[in-house]
Amino acid sequence: MRHGVGINAAMVVRAASVWQLALLATWTALGMSQLTTPTAVDLYRDELKQLLQQLMWQAQVERCLAIITDDLHASIYDGAYFAAVSQHPRAHYMVRVNDSEDLSKPPSQMLHALHGIRSSGCDLHVITLLNGLQVQQLIRFVYNNRALHMQQKFLLLHDVRLYDHEMLHVWSVFVSTLFLRRQEDQNNSFSISTIAYPGILSGVLVLQQLGSWRPGKRLNRQLLFRDKTRNLNGAPLTVAIAEHVPMVHLNRSTNTFEGVEVMIVDALAKSLHFQPLYYIHNESDALVWDQLLEDNETRLETGLIGEVAHHNARFGIGDLHLFQSYLPHVELSLQHSVECLTFLTPESSSDNSWQTFILPFSGGMWTGVILSLFVVGTVFYLISFLNAVLLDSNQASTFFHCLRRSRERSHKLRDWRRLSLRLQLGRYRGMAVGGTGRDLFDDYANCILLTYSMLLYVALPRMPHHWPLRVLTGWYWIYCILLVATYRASFTAILANPAARVTIDTLQELNRARIPPTTGAIENKHFFLDASDDTAREVGANMEIVEPSDDLVSYLRS
Repeated sequence: MRHGVGINAAMVVRAASVWQLALLATWTALGMSQLTTPTAVDLYRDELKQLLQQLMWQAQVERCLAIITDDLHASIYDGAYFAAVSQHPRAHYMVRVNDSEDLSKPPSQMLHALHGIRSSGCDLHVITLLNGLQVQQLIRFVYNNRALHMQQKFLLLHDVRLYDHEMLHVWSVFVSTLFLRRQEDQNNSFSISTIAYPGILSGVLVLQQLGSWRPGKRLNRQLLFRDKTRNLNGAPLTVAIAEHVPMVHLNRSTNTFEGVEVMIVDALAKSLHFQPLYYIHNESDALVWDQLLEDNETRLETGLIGEVAHHNARFGIGDLHLFQSYLPHVELSLQHSVECLTFLTPESSSDNSWQTFILPFSGGMWTGVILSLFVVGTVFYLISFLNAVLLDSNQASTFFHCLRRSRERSHKLRDWRRLSLRLQLGRYRGMAVGGTGRDLFDDYANCILLTYSMLLYVALPRMPHHWPLRVLTGWYWIYCILLVATYRASFTAILANPAARVTIDTLQELNRARIPPTTGAIENKHFFLDASDDTAREVGANMEIVEPSDDLVSYLRS
């Protein structure tokens, strides 16, 4: 990169040239067979220099100028050339290439130069290459890769090889291109022509003569650089539609398309004077993906994007995002609405409401409560047994039935007639009537049941007879009150502050979740891979592609 005077910046990409070997043959093909002497060549360059100076003046360059030239025309662009054009020098790029170089795959240095020209938004592109095949290769490369702003002004040298049938769709985009051709007459004049527009939209490539120039003649700027897209003279233009309610939908009753985006195209057609021809692309191909054999391995949807990229439609209406992968194939308009990308992320879907009653205590706490029931119930039973041993030895024999052998005695009828049996039954009956019978805690099953009932705030049927059991009952009541109060407080806190659902709300959380993101289009993956932050690029690197869309829905359901 060299820096000149003021704000001028010239980028020169030089290569060895052998243009002298094919110069005569090329001139003959271009109709410049008179340039066979060095004097004639110098005269041709001087006249072309004057013409380019006037054209650059009429183009009113505001930002920068881009020049792509060869060794034959390189001497035109000297300091005197730029000084004669404007008193305020403009930044410019100058790329100098070899006449025999293949520009269908430009070298890396030229690619950097083209990127700089596009980034600077140059107003005028002057391409003075004598080899028309190189110009065709360069223009096709620019068109296929969107290497330059194709709606800006271009100046090219006339060559019949530029008007092949394959260049039809290319020139329908380069609408502000002028072709310069040297006439073989005594006045050494140049004819200035352009692509007939909008006639080329109908599939016919015709050159429209704008006039001729000779040294000393002035040019009409309004005729040369007029906006040819303001009036399309009623040309029919096809518009491919992908229905998405409410922006675009088909009215079955009237068999017409309605919606916001249809209204936008209708307003555009009214302003530019063209006739929109709406049609829906083949819906059966909407889920088919076409693998393009390119270095970036981008995929086109054979629906809407494919219709426009393959020149079947001039416009496309659909629910499209501004993905970088679309830009090499179609020109996207400015967005008229903004949407947020939606992530379907899993969350804690298990219903743990049934655990609400056990959540106030931990597992160890619940284990201690259950053990306390059996321990306290056993203590009640042992104290009742000790009271029976100390106070009545006969009653002590009724405890611990499970540890005693069962004795089965068969009483005959005559045994009931004995006086001793009757006296013993009377003694037991008298004890029961006198209130000195069995107590509440004399049975182990009753001990466990009554202990549990006291924990649930259920009153005892009566107080125990013995004071040791009464004292133990009072302390156990205090324990139950504290335990139940603690349970109620914790239960109230849980109801007031329910457990939050586990959700994924940020890209960082999505990466930490170790859940592979899934999408149905590779454009979505490239959207994250081309992002500027590391987190989004990490999401794109882990993203999986499921095709077609029906399989994606089934995948999400599973």
